[in-house]
Amino acid sequence: SRSMAMINEYNRPVAYFQWINSAYVFQYGKPIPKLNNEEELSDFIKKNGKVLIISSKKDWANSHRDDFKTVFECKDLFENPTSVVVVN
Repeated sequence: SRSMAMINEYNRPVAYFQWINSAYVFQYGKPIPKLNNEEELSDFIKKNGKVLIISSKKDWANSHRDDFKTVFECKDLFENPTSVVVVN
C-alpha cells in the first residue's frame, strides 16, 4: 500500500496507539509495539526521539498530541475506522 512505502521511507521506530489495521502488521513484517495510553506513548517518544505512530483517527485525536503531524490518512477498506500515520 502507499502508506507502507512511506512508513519505510521515514525509517523511524514504529508503534501503534490503541488500534491498528491488521494489514499494517502483516505488511510491515515485524512486530509493531502497542501503546495503550498516553503514558506509554510518552515513554516511547522519550526512548526513541523521532517516531512514527499508526492509529485510528479517533484514537489519535484522543491522545491530545499537537507535536505530531499527520502524513497519511485513509478510510480502511474492510474495517470501520480511518487509519492515520503521524510523525513528530
